[in-house]
Amino acid sequence: MLAIFMVVMLLAGIIYAGIHGTKALHKLAGLMQVISSHRQLDSMEANGEEQEPVVFTEPLSYASGRYSKAHVGIEERKASRRTRHAQIWGRWRSFNE
Repeated sequence: MLAIFMVVMLLAGIIYAGIHGTKALHKLAGLMQVISSHRQLDSMEANGEEQEPVVFTEPLSYASGRYSKAHVGIEERKASRRTRHAQIWGRWRSFNE
């Protein structure tokens, strides 16, 4: 009797898992369809403008030029941060005297 109960419960578990598994697959398929449509929209060119090619497909000199320009901007921001910092500490130094 107990063996029959165990087999029935095992079958009920398999059926339960199958039903919920198919529901999950349907939800996942819908999600993948939404993601795919968003990726297609992202991949289309915006406003007819050409997208800039990926860096590793360009010549090395082009990539190094882009890096140099970006690095100049970083250094300028760091320098302005240093001057602001010095000005603020200068104001505090004169305030405490």
